[in-house]
Amino acid sequence: MAVRDGMFFRKVCRFIESVGFESDTDLADLQSRLGGDKADRERTVGVLVTALERSFTLDKVDVLAAIFLALTRGAMTPKDFRACSFAIDQIYIDDLRLFLEPEKVGLDQADYLYKVAHTSLVVPQLSSIALHSGTTYYVESELGLTLRAANRQGRGMMDIQSDPRGTGSLGERSDE
Repeated sequence: MAVRDGMFFRKVCRFIESVGFESDTDLADLQSRLGGDKADRERTVGVLVTALERSFTLDKVDVLAAIFLALTRGAMTPKDFRACSFAIDQIYIDDLRLFLEPEKVGLDQADYLYKVAHTSLVVPQLSSIALHSGTTYYVESELGLTLRAANRQGRGMMDIQSDPRGTGSLGERSDE
């Protein structure tokens, strides 16, 4: 087996383990929970497979699993899932960790938003105060809000499934 194939296999195994598929019934039930028409489901699964393949760290696989759980529970639309998957693919892992868990770094909201301002997860806030002071302030974009909410909900479901390795947090798993 080639190294690349081995890494993809490892990512898929990690995803399945994190999502908690335990039987063929779980997989069969998944199609009905994804919603949308057949073409929409195929696009969603295609984006997921691409994002898994392109993930350079297993931490990103964990985030993909969390938002996938949120998708299967109706907490986000397939379109939002695809947009969040693309954002996860494009963002540097340390910026993703900072965005999803700023409290672990000890930064206040303004500081961590400034540090991830180059991503699609935040946008400049246009206000008369910002324009007058010459300072740029940032707020979470709609995509950032969706990603954060889906990640939290999915992580909660992962915790409920009682993951034996205790991976309730993005930064706790280190077997990248």
